[in-house]
Amino acid sequence: MGSKDESVQVSPDLDEATQTEQFPKQLSVELTREISISVNRFLHSSYWFLSLEMRFLELNLPTLAHMVHIRDKECGGRARLLLRRMSEDTAGFLLADIARPPHLHNSSPNICVTYLTQLEAWLLEGLARAYSLMEAKEEDRNYHALHNLTLKEVVKEALDYQKIKVREAQQLLGIQPVV
Repeated sequence: MGSKDESVQVSPDLDEATQTEQFPKQLSVELTREISISVNRFLHSSYWFLSLEMRFLELNLPTLAHMVHIRDKECGGRARLLLRRMSEDTAGFLLADIARPPHLHNSSPNICVTYLTQLEAWLLEGLARAYSLMEAKEEDRNYHALHNLTLKEVVKEALDYQKIKVREAQQLLGIQPVV
């Protein structure tokens, strides 16, 4: 998430400061860091979605609880797919400690949906940075040539899907989606 709103994020310097120092052999350090930050964002968001699910259940809002339950599972799956794709032919990947979301017990449904919207935008921001870097440097040209999907295709697919999720979250708040 952007540094404008720190309510559902870790400090921007924690995105990079807690990274390990193992870098894949075939990707630049900068691209490895950006993709790893996206993976960490998916893991952190999964934790958040789990917390939001519990709060929506407390508030007797089963539809919203089910929606964030699905997002929790999707975020874990995206993190797993990116990690698998990065680690198949490389020396490793970067992970950080995942910060615990704050206690949401007193949060209103509107505040929880605001958090949801912020999480979706934060995920999109990270994927967009990684994909832009891949586009600019054409790092993925022959990377994983023997596999069905290249890392670039995996990131692009995640980016396109995340754009849909941001629009859906904005609609929950009654925000006119930006196209």
